[in-house]
Amino acid sequence: MSVEEQLARIENAQLVRRLDEPEVAYLFKHALTQDSAYESLLLKKRREIHRRVAVAYEQIYGAQLDPYAAILAQHYHQAGDDERTFYYALMAGDAAARIYAQAEALIEYNLALEVAERVDSTSEQLTELYLKRGRTLELSNRHTEALANYEAMETHARQRKDREMELGALVARATLHSITSSVYDAERAQALATQALAMARELGDHAAEAKILWNLMLLNYNLSRAAEAAHYGEQSLMRAREFNLREQMAYTLNDLARVYLGLAKNQEARAALEESRALWRAFENRAMLADNHFTAATMLFLGGDFDHAKAEIEEALRISQAIDNSWGIAYSEMVIGYMSLERGDYGASLRAFEECARRGEAIRSWYALIEGHAMKGLIYGRLGQVQRGFEHCQRALREAEQQFPPLTGYTLALLADLEFRAGNFSAAEAKLKESLSGANTEKDAGPEPFFALVIEAEFELARKEYARVIAITDELTRLLRRAGVQIFVGAGLYLKGKALLALGRPDEAQEILLQARAAAEALPEREALWRISFTLGEIESLRGDESKETEFRAEAREVLQYIVDHAPAELRESFVNLPEVRVVFDVGIE
Repeated sequence: MSVEEQLARIENAQLVRRLDEPEVAYLFKHALTQDSAYESLLLKKRREIHRRVAVAYEQIYGAQLDPYAAILAQHYHQAGDDERTFYYALMAGDAAARIYAQAEALIEYNLALEVAERVDSTSEQLTELYLKRGRTLELSNRHTEALANYEAMETHARQRKDREMELGALVARATLHSITSSVYDAERAQALATQALAMARELGDHAAEAKILWNLMLLNYNLSRAAEAAHYGEQSLMRAREFNLREQMAYTLNDLARVYLGLAKNQEARAALEESRALWRAFENRAMLADNHFTAATMLFLGGDFDHAKAEIEEALRISQAIDNSWGIAYSEMVIGYMSLERGDYGASLRAFEECARRGEAIRSWYALIEGHAMKGLIYGRLGQVQRGFEHCQRALREAEQQFPPLTGYTLALLADLEFRAGNFSAAEAKLKESLSGANTEKDAGPEPFFALVIEAEFELARKEYARVIAITDELTRLLRRAGVQIFVGAGLYLKGKALLALGRPDEAQEILLQARAAAEALPEREALWRISFTLGEIESLRGDESKETEFRAEAREVLQYIVDHAPAELRESFVNLPEVRVVFDVGIE
């Protein structure tokens, strides 16, 4: 009986059905039927069938095997051919990794490692495979598993007495502990980097040396040591350029841009971002391209160029969503949250920080989790929901203290703001003092240290320490100018103007407040603008100029109405009933 006749017979028996495809193909009607047929075959026969199927794929699709590599790996694995399994599993893993199919890539790299020892693979092959599996786990935000992978790699290396492989494992572990991952550990990162750097120099491994210096840059950056971070970053870049290590150049340049922003070297930061962006595009590394857009958006946002910042962050978010990169989505939402807040769109800001916190918790990205909850706490406080604000800020503080200490001071400052709003002045003072004890406005390119100074000035204004307010806001202005940061300029000048007015110096106050108004309008920074306009109206009232008073107060109401309209519906009442808001409207909003 021919094959065609046999197929017709089992099709008539309702065991299989023919598929409507150009090439002849059949499908079992029930999985149990397929399993039963498969199990009825002798092991030797099964292996032979798998081998023949694999050979047929190679003969038919030999010119382009990438799309069929996973199928070939499975058939050769079932056929007991470890060499071909290793070859095709590695090919399939690489093909999946290129399109960010992390789950599929991990399956293939695991299979390749399973058979690697049986095919007498080289140290170079094993090193490459462990690093690829580790990177896949990192991109899947499975940092604990990635760390275990690198530890297994190190154990394997020592068993083989292979120092190059051991060095690769040390460097990978140091990187994981240096970045804001779920296994961030500054002390461990420093120890591993020191050990690895000595080994790299002993072995003359320039690529490893450049990567370790990059790790040390990341570590110092996260420890608020910007100058030291720049020193290590520039050394890493020098080594990478010297030995044409283009991928390392891209990583170092990308992160050196953040360091330069923290040091107010904006021109150098822009140049580093542009060069690394070109490299990421050439490598088709979309995850890092999204990170590059995120950093550019942060720089533009801080510089007051909201329109271009919006375009950059939307591109970062688009790329991250396309490759299902939760890390990139979380950090993109963070910038969107900050931008929306400054523009007075509390609803959009809350949604963005909620997503940032949710993603951060899911992937154990402490930075995103802490920022998300801390900023939600700040926003709830501003909307008159102080208790809800406490819940989020206290969660942020717990996570910061336990998982990522560099953000502890920032979260304490936001808690101080909530204590102040709740009327707990002694608690507010204590938390603010603790926050400022570790403050560092040169830590990075983020808004955190500037928020802390604004909160301190607001607190001193409430205590009627007007000279202190002027000193703080003058320092804030100096730091903002040094860093080329435009956000917070209006808020800082507003607080200085309020202090001058309280000291009986209305002319000076008006001059400062007009500068504040111009700065806030340019962005627009509505969060500060309505307060500025209303205070200018107060000055005109003191002078008896009713026309100008009416004009400024109408402007304040218009800006404030925008904020009310863009606040979550269920929070508008508590916001409108805040004393400082009611005085602008004179009556509540229906």
